[in-house]
Amino acid sequence: GRDQLFLSASEEQALILMRYMRHWAKEYGISFKKDSEHEVVLENGAYIKSFANNFRTVQGFAGDIWMDEFAWYPNPKRIWHAFVPSIGAIKGRLTILSTPFEERSLFHQIYSDKTKFHMFKRFCVSIYKAIEDGLDFDLETMRDLFDTDTWA
Repeated sequence: GRDQLFLSASEEQALILMRYMRHWAKEYGISFKKDSEHEVVLENGAYIKSFANNFRTVQGFAGDIWMDEFAWYPNPKRIWHAFVPSIGAIKGRLTILSTPFEERSLFHQIYSDKTKFHMFKRFCVSIYKAIEDGLDFDLETMRDLFDTDTWA
C-alpha cells in the first residue's frame, strides 16, 4: 500500500488519531513491523504517520494525505502550497475532514466552490444523521451550550 500521512489541528489530536488507528488495526488483526508515537510501519512496508499541521511536515511527502479538522488550521494555505506538488507527482489522494469554522476559511472555499475545486467529492454528515446512525450523543445538552446563531 501507499504511505499515509494524517495531519491534525494540534499535537494532541494527532496522537488521538494514532490511538484510533491502533484500536481499529487491532480489531482487524493488522500487525506492525514498527510502532512509535507518531508512526507505524505495516507488514507490507507502508508507513502511517500522524502529526500536527506544519508545512515542514508535509513538504516532499509522497503518499496520501488526510487533513483532520482542516478548517481549524492556523495557516492552511501554507500547508496547501507545501504538499500539493508532492501528491500531484504520484497521483496521491487528499482527504479533507473538518467541522465548519468560518466562512472565509480555505476549507469553506474548497467545500463551497464546486467549480474551482471540482476534483473533490463532498460529503456532509449532520449531527442528526450521525445520531440516527448510532452515535451516542447528548443533543439537548449540546444545544443548550450554544446560542441559536451558532447552533444553526
